[in-house]
Amino acid sequence: DTLYSLALITRKKAVRHEKSFKELGKRLILAASENDLLLDQIGANGLSEMVWSMAILNLQEETAFLNSICNDLNERQHFLGQLSSHDLANLIWSFARLNYAHFGVMMSISRALRKQILIQNPTSYDIVRAIWAFAHLVRRIESRSQGHLVSAVESTYTVRNDLAELRHEGRAMLYRLRRLVLKAENTRTDTDTHEKKDTTFVLHSGQIADIYWALTVFGYRNDME
Repeated sequence: DTLYSLALITRKKAVRHEKSFKELGKRLILAASENDLLLDQIGANGLSEMVWSMAILNLQEETAFLNSICNDLNERQHFLGQLSSHDLANLIWSFARLNYAHFGVMMSISRALRKQILIQNPTSYDIVRAIWAFAHLVRRIESRSQGHLVSAVESTYTVRNDLAELRHEGRAMLYRLRRLVLKAENTRTDTDTHEKKDTTFVLHSGQIADIYWALTVFGYRNDME
């Protein structure tokens, strides 16, 4: 709860001591990592909030603790089914913001997110965040492989396969976003009757910029519609 509170204050830019908050966050992570039973006691929302808090506080270097979180998520994948589409989009965005690419967990989050999108009414904010996250992770893995930072265990074939899967998930999100935008366009306010039929699926300038960037990352060139 303390880590989450620090992240909320940092996000609202309510203080000017972000470095101090980051150092305090590191201490909290260190204390948490020394408690072997801590992650077992935290529920799905707690884990999601913890990763988001680490992203907001820029705790990218805490890879050992992130490994523990991902191992826990792998063992308790039913947790992902307890999260909303908003929480899942935030979770995958947080991992991307932390420059942390655990392929298995990313795919599990994506599958859970796609299921929730079919059940719930997602916002453009959530879907665009997920699209940005996939694009960022693709770029991250590409830079690692080009910089020879990929371990010997990770073969060239494995890296290429992971990149293809991540691009596929990103494209699936783009397709879903396109359908929602078209649906909103077809159900806008009827100017003759002034009867509002549906809420418009609004995209802001920053989101549009993220989408165009993702299109290039996912391999779209001449067919940007």
